[in-house]
Amino acid sequence: KATVSVLNWRPGAAGRGGMRLRESRDHEMETGEVAGRQPPPRGGRGGTSPLKVALYTVAVAAVTSWATMLSMGEGWWPEGVGSVVGGGYEAACAARRKLKKGGELDMKQVAYFEGKIKVERYIKDSFEEHGYAVVPFEKRLDATFIVGKGSAMHFNWEVCGDSMKHNHIYGQSKFTSKEMLTHTLRHGEKKGVGRAIGMHGSEFYKKGYVGEDAADCAEFMKWIADAEFDGQALDAPHIISKAIVGGHNGKGLKILSGRDLNAMLGAYKRTSRCERNTLFQDLLHDQLTLKGHGFSMRLFFVVLRVKPALVVFARGYVRITQAKFDAASTDAKAHISNSDKVWQKSADGMPHFWSLNQLNNYLYESGLVSDPMYVANTLIPKFCAVFTNVFKSAQPELKTKHAYYGVFGGDMTLDTSLNPWLFEVNYSPELSRQVPLNVIEHMYYDIITMQERLLEKHNLPWGALKAGLRNPKRFTVLVDEQKNYVYSLKERTDGTPPQPIVFD
Repeated sequence: KATVSVLNWRPGAAGRGGMRLRESRDHEMETGEVAGRQPPPRGGRGGTSPLKVALYTVAVAAVTSWATMLSMGEGWWPEGVGSVVGGGYEAACAARRKLKKGGELDMKQVAYFEGKIKVERYIKDSFEEHGYAVVPFEKRLDATFIVGKGSAMHFNWEVCGDSMKHNHIYGQSKFTSKEMLTHTLRHGEKKGVGRAIGMHGSEFYKKGYVGEDAADCAEFMKWIADAEFDGQALDAPHIISKAIVGGHNGKGLKILSGRDLNAMLGAYKRTSRCERNTLFQDLLHDQLTLKGHGFSMRLFFVVLRVKPALVVFARGYVRITQAKFDAASTDAKAHISNSDKVWQKSADGMPHFWSLNQLNNYLYESGLVSDPMYVANTLIPKFCAVFTNVFKSAQPELKTKHAYYGVFGGDMTLDTSLNPWLFEVNYSPELSRQVPLNVIEHMYYDIITMQERLLEKHNLPWGALKAGLRNPKRFTVLVDEQKNYVYSLKERTDGTPPQPIVFD
């Protein structure tokens, strides 16, 4: 089989400088703007003038381009492709199309982009089972699949849509960025997205305030002023704050007391600014506990195709906090279930992972529910409604190139009334060997199978797409535009609820 051996390079799109810029503000690079963000101070000592900003931008671009070229070295420039690099990626894709048409293109190659976060062994094993050989990242346009982890993987949006697949969707930060998820669901609420689905954003996502958004900041400070925290409320927890960038695995998460909030209000009166890089969100006070421990559920939804949209749900697992949950505590350890430090059992022997089956048995055996299949019959349909709402709220902002697909992990918990509450949505979610394999077994293998089929026929219907999968019952359709179908909690015409989802 022949290979293309070409590289589409753009200044700042690769190399250390480009990675760092993308990691810090991926969503800004996608949209080109940040609506409502507070402007930097202008003029004065320590201020930033427009001229300084322009000079700084030019300097960063120059240094980034220079560093990128140095980091590439001679090995990054395949022989005889200088005109291709200079002329754009279309020439490279044309070369791939020609080879594919002649049956000469090796379609069993995968390239991994690994920055600080590595592609998990489970994913690599799935590609190996499919017979894929790994090619160096600098030869990524030889590969059919380009797979990356972390925000630094967004090296190149220009993927040949007729012969390549990339595990990223341009515009996905509308729901994977904490601050943009807040605005996306707020916008979806105004547009009435939840009406047809049977679940509104405000029913599964706590009200949030983005610190860098001037309007959000003012509204949040007004809320603090109106609350008038005093007495016992001074030391009680009220708000959870999350780092927007660099908040992976619970880093930067704080539980804020009334005293903390009063101090923030005082600072705001002096500076008219809120803390940057922070999302402030109402705390879930009536969280359900499992034997006294807090928990979250990592659940998956997969965008198999952006247009016509085809989105499916896949079951996940439960992660349990190491410390006992204390609703009156401001210790973040009791609230975090995905920290790097909690992969082992807690001091009282509580394991870190449960399957959804174990959660179901606990709810039933504890007398919290009367249905022995409560998770399948009631909770999972609600999870499906949540993810359907998230996707439909963000869908207008997603680019519809054929090459894009995405596997996303949503983190949820339950309140004491067993209502689901969404914390966040992650791209390239945790699929490591630390997760019990029976929970995610065959999931990524089946995803690769379906993407291969979509390469051959982009509009392949769901029935043909799922035929012969290792575990087709794992997936439940959330959105299928070919059939004008959107998942809904509302009862069917015959009065039956949504079909239960089989698991474990």
